Amino acid sequence: MSSLKDWLTFFRIHTAALTQGAFLLGYLLAGGKIGEIGALAWILYGTLFHAVGFSMNNLMDYKADKEDPSKKGHPLISGAISYETGVDVTCVLLFLLLLTGIMLTKVSALAMWLLIFCVAMGVVYNLASKVYLWAPVPITLTFGPLPAVSYFATGGTNIIIISLVVAYFICQIWWQIAISGYLKELEVEEQPNLLRSWGARIFRGKLHMEGKALLLTKVSAAFKLLFFVLLLNRNIRLSSWIGGGFLVLAIAASINEVDTYWVWNRTEALKFMAVVEITTFFALVAVLAPQIGGLIISFVLMVYFMVWYMAFNKYYWGTLITPKV
Repeated sequence: MSSLKDWLTFFRIHTAALTQGAFLLGYLLAGGKIGEIGALAWILYGTLFHAVGFSMNNLMDYKADKEDPSKKGHPLISGAISYETGVDVTCVLLFLLLLTGIMLTKVSALAMWLLIFCVAMGVVYNLASKVYLWAPVPITLTFGPLPAVSYFATGGTNIIIISLVVAYFICQIWWQIAISGYLKELEVEEQPNLLRSWGARIFRGKLHMEGKALLLTKVSAAFKLLFFVLLLNRNIRLSSWIGGGFLVLAIAASINEVDTYWVWNRTEALKFMAVVEITTFFALVAVLAPQIGGLIISFVLMVYFMVWYMAFNKYYWGTLITPKV
């Protein structure tokens, strides 16, 4: 008999705050307010979008995950949730996702088509994630444009600001999948791995980033920094310095994550990956404070996202920062 914890794990709800935040930022940038029903609607929709995407990913990766020792506690692998039940629930949620998505974006054809594009890219990624080296591209295009969906659905018109936000989001999602995601699975020889094929390896207990793999990490980090600086250039205020501080923390964690001379420890690597994800997003929330209602609103969002992440980590695994996935 599957429990609530099993289903929440199946949906990877502990990381849903980032998806919620993507939609919520777009809504706030377009003039929405944090206390409005629209903000709640986009938070709930972000949770549903996240649950559908990752439950589908679990199902598509089922055979590969059975061979991965780190996934043995996952409810789909342990049998707590049967594969057939997982398929049925995911199909129902996918229908609800499309139905409610059409309702939320009906005022903007651009928002509706962007949403359909994101959903389609998510399906492509789930079909390709354990098969093709180019799989990080569709997942980046699944989550990266999400702020633009809620932005245009709410009537936003500033193309420059939303384009920079989407570009920054794309860089962050790319890092989470093409760098962090492949580092987590570097030791699983049976699965295609872009970093491993380009020179990343674990040798004598140390992580070695060489050749094109090292170049990929440097270029990915440089583009993220570029788009942050472009956003920073539009808001030289206190919130900008706070955002810059968070980005410095993200860069420091990124260096630890891919350090050539670092003794490889998967648990520690997961911790640094979580820090990179959190601080990179916080940097964006802080630098956009003038556009989303002020520094207090930015702080409230940071607290909410952090509490969400830490509470579910504690509920699942008894940790606060490091997920056991």
